[in-house]
Amino acid sequence: MNKQEKIQESYGEHWDIIKDFISENGWYDRKYSNFNPELDGFDISILGQLIRPKSLKGIETNNGWIEYKENGIGYLDIVYTDAGNIYPYSVYVAYSSINDIQKITHHQKIEMPNPPIY
Repeated sequence: MNKQEKIQESYGEHWDIIKDFISENGWYDRKYSNFNPELDGFDISILGQLIRPKSLKGIETNNGWIEYKENGIGYLDIVYTDAGNIYPYSVYVAYSSINDIQKITHHQKIEMPNPPIY
């Protein structure tokens, strides 16, 4: 599923009515249409004019996940598989029983922490 499909899924049956008024990150500006959803389950912007389903929280960055491509993954990164599991990349590589069955779909960079001060 891609970003646009996730936004469409989140609006469900209302999508056809409001699709022309949705931003790239799923925000709907209520000033453009008479659509007034039940606000339970929606995030509301500070000005109260922009709304979107709560399920889209974090969509701007995909909650930090990067779509997997053949290169660009570090040994200390964590990976997300098509089976919905999360592993350290080193564990995924070390156990062929995992990587024979589950394929990586996304990964996250892990920043090395600073050493302790004391």
